[in-house]
Amino acid sequence: MKRAIEISCTVAGLVFLLSGMLKAFDAAAFAEIIYDYGFARLQFLSPLIILIETFIGLMLIFQIRSRRVSLAGLILILAFTVIYLYGLIFLKIEDCGCFGKLKALSSNPYIILIRNTILAALLAFIYIKGNNRYIHNKFCHTAICAFLCLVCYMSGYTYTAVTTPGKSEPVPISDSPLAGIISPSADSTYLIFAFSYTCPHCMNTIANLNRYEDREAVDKVIAIAHGGNAEMEKQFREEFGPTFEIISAESGKLTKEYPKSWYIKDNEIVFEITGELPCAQIFKAYTANSEK
Repeated sequence: MKRAIEISCTVAGLVFLLSGMLKAFDAAAFAEIIYDYGFARLQFLSPLIILIETFIGLMLIFQIRSRRVSLAGLILILAFTVIYLYGLIFLKIEDCGCFGKLKALSSNPYIILIRNTILAALLAFIYIKGNNRYIHNKFCHTAICAFLCLVCYMSGYTYTAVTTPGKSEPVPISDSPLAGIISPSADSTYLIFAFSYTCPHCMNTIANLNRYEDREAVDKVIAIAHGGNAEMEKQFREEFGPTFEIISAESGKLTKEYPKSWYIKDNEIVFEITGELPCAQIFKAYTANSEK
């Protein structure tokens, strides 16, 4: 029995630790997942959730207060599963964001539900059969503190909130800095995306941007690249496979903040977004509401 508890603690702990660490390396992406699920005001909790997952994982691995920690982990995994099912059924979102950019373990509903069921069973077993011993071990305490400090640093370094477009009066293209750079059609909608090849937040939003046209969030996406050279553009195309048009221009004259986007309809800038873009579905919902 003792051996079974040790194995259960190690396996469950490693899952939580891996989940927390991978999300910490791209906390902005996890904040975006929270945003996509409809909890825009709670996306600031992204670093805190990552820290809690990491702490639970470490406590389970070192078998410190395992019964209490397993109960906390069980409540957390059940809550995440309910939220995931809500997103899957009502929002058609398959990515749970559990393991950051490791999509193989985060985007298949069957794998996610089976994994969560097994993890919940392990945590329930630990809670029933485990103990609440507290280990006074300097190595354990040092390792936990070191991991938590690393996760805090990485989460803070990679975290960026998804920006909700602000309400503003439409501005004609002819009266904006975009005049002379683009020539939109009056009967089409556009998203103009100013970015830099060296901006990590720009790169983080490309996957969402690639879906804007085929998901019909807008009729056309035009990206304006600032700086860079032919080699950087070639590498960008090979790595991200952009489905949108890219033009080179002095986007530094348009903005000093990257990425920055403009939504255009009827030859007018309806609103602008500074920061990473939400997924196409959330963007469509926002534009639909803004036009009512």
